[in-house]
Amino acid sequence: MSAHPVRVIRMPYIGERNAPDRSPAPAEIDDAALHEAMAGAGIEVIAPTATVELSGGDAKQYGAWQRVALANARLGRIVEAALRKDEMPVGLLANCNALPGMLAGVQRALDGRGDVGLIWIDAHADFNTPETTLSGMLGGMPVALSAGLCLHRMRGIAGMTRPIDPRNILMCGLRDVDPLERALLDEHGVAEIGTEALIAAGGELFAAVEALAGRVEAIYVHVDMDVLDPDEVPGHGLTVPGGPTSEQLAPALAAIFHCRAVRALGVASTPPSERDAGGRARAAAQRLIVAAVGAK
Repeated sequence: MSAHPVRVIRMPYIGERNAPDRSPAPAEIDDAALHEAMAGAGIEVIAPTATVELSGGDAKQYGAWQRVALANARLGRIVEAALRKDEMPVGLLANCNALPGMLAGVQRALDGRGDVGLIWIDAHADFNTPETTLSGMLGGMPVALSAGLCLHRMRGIAGMTRPIDPRNILMCGLRDVDPLERALLDEHGVAEIGTEALIAAGGELFAAVEALAGRVEAIYVHVDMDVLDPDEVPGHGLTVPGGPTSEQLAPALAAIFHCRAVRALGVASTPPSERDAGGRARAAAQRLIVAAVGAK
């Protein structure tokens, strides 16, 4: 049985310009099948599910980036409250733009006692800045934002007390990195584990996770569903060949969550049901969640 009750948090805000404001996917993942699977694995889930909602003046903010920053501030407060009650926050995230909110909650719950580390499991590094990006998408920048390379006002609104140290980031499964983004990763000493080592869930992964845990007080683990084999996420617009299946990734997540420093999980960018043929992506996300938190 999991040692920590789980606090499921829906974060539907997307934060991209010229796109819908919200995704239905977080609510769709949080269905009876997920709760039955967690119960079957001996995982206690706190009811009701928490949902990030903007209202009043916040909902009328003039830009998508501003609104997602405000939504991240609310997400961070929910994550912080859960951790203070010794719960395991599990973020069901519309996309990776929710990273600053998840980190903010973990950071503030520490009350200044040590640093926060990030294990980033994604086909993309999301380490671009407005100066290096090829696409212009905010979704390609959240790790760089959180590490203090850009968009400082957004990070502050989200509630991060300070940037995370890039040397406390472990990237796993990268397969599509822009040229100038690669230069930034190298310049800032960001550690990486390749797809094969991630799937193997052996000594290389263990050593990297333990090294990170030795430098920080708490670790947040973030999974973008495009890290998976494209066959499992057919409705995801940014898939990259060569990824693991969810069945292959699940043991790696379980191994990571055995680490004492891991405190929270986020699963991002699951395609909504209208683009998820046969519910494959939703089932994959649920499989990863149960494998991770069931190992804690």
